[in-house]
Amino acid sequence: MGFKIAVVVDEFDKPGQTFVNRHINSLFQGNTVVISRRPVGSNDPIKPVFVYDKPRLRLKTVLRPMSLISKVWQSAGLEDFLRGNNVEVILAEFGYCGVNLYREAEKFGIPMFCYFRGADASRWLNYPKYVGRLREMIGSVEGIFSVSQFLLDQLASRGIVHSNAVVIPSGVDTELFAPGMKDPNLLCSVGRLIEKKGHLATLEAFRRVASEFPNVCLEIVGDGELLGRCQSFVKTNGLAERVRLHGYRDHEFVRELLSRSSVFLQHSVTDEHGETEGMPTSVQEAMAAGNAIIATAHAGIPEHVTDHVNGFLTPENDVEAYCDRLRTVLASRALLSQLANNARTYAVEILDCRIGLQRLESQLLKALYDRKS
Repeated sequence: MGFKIAVVVDEFDKPGQTFVNRHINSLFQGNTVVISRRPVGSNDPIKPVFVYDKPRLRLKTVLRPMSLISKVWQSAGLEDFLRGNNVEVILAEFGYCGVNLYREAEKFGIPMFCYFRGADASRWLNYPKYVGRLREMIGSVEGIFSVSQFLLDQLASRGIVHSNAVVIPSGVDTELFAPGMKDPNLLCSVGRLIEKKGHLATLEAFRRVASEFPNVCLEIVGDGELLGRCQSFVKTNGLAERVRLHGYRDHEFVRELLSRSSVFLQHSVTDEHGETEGMPTSVQEAMAAGNAIIATAHAGIPEHVTDHVNGFLTPENDVEAYCDRLRTVLASRALLSQLANNARTYAVEILDCRIGLQRLESQLLKALYDRKS
């Protein structure tokens, strides 16, 4: 395959963005280059990388010739980078990466797609300038992808609609994430400790059922602004022996934990700024690893977690309903096993990352063939 695809990111090789890194490493057998807004940390990146920090067009920028010269220089350098690497299609990960480069892609005659994943199609829609730029971009790109129909509906509600809009979940490597030696008393949750992930609601639910199931423990992986509050909650409620807050851990640690845990808890909510999930990668990984899912009917989660089939869904912020579902699962090993097996089967058949990559490649190739035909 002679051509390459350029993947546009905010930060190259960012920890936690498994889905983006998978595209960089695996799309078209890894025949990719990277355009990054932030400088690359490594002095010897494994991929050709172009760092593109596009200046904002403000009055003071217009009045400073050097800023305009810099913009022209970067655009020329970007074109040289794309041409020199035989790039024939561009994939912008996240809407805010797409709006920074769609004009250049159009100018260079290179088809571009944009992938929406969460905040870029929820909280960011509160900013009129961003929405305006998305509306401009949508007429220039070949198509858009989203990890959930929910996010496409969010975009459509702001008048951002494309005739070629395709839902492709981020997916999970179901060979790496697979059931291991299960502990029926081990619950877990994985994700940044921020408001929309709902960890404090998860801790409160665990507190309420802890005395009824004295052998059950909860492990939480993730770091973030709410870590201190979570630590205080655990200490204040005497849960230190039964709740472990691991902080940030690498992918291998998460994979091993999910292989042992039996129930995955995800109380996602829309935060005070309107930010939502798209479809949490951790939920997909937990399903692949054979965990029964207890989550909220939030964003794209109901598109894959079916109530009473591979997990349970509750309304956002309804901690009592969340507790009831947790009690139900913990009280019946047979039900727990059934939900977990169904979750694993669904992940293998629908969410495997190889299926998603094939669908994505097919859409990208079709755009190229249509242009050349």
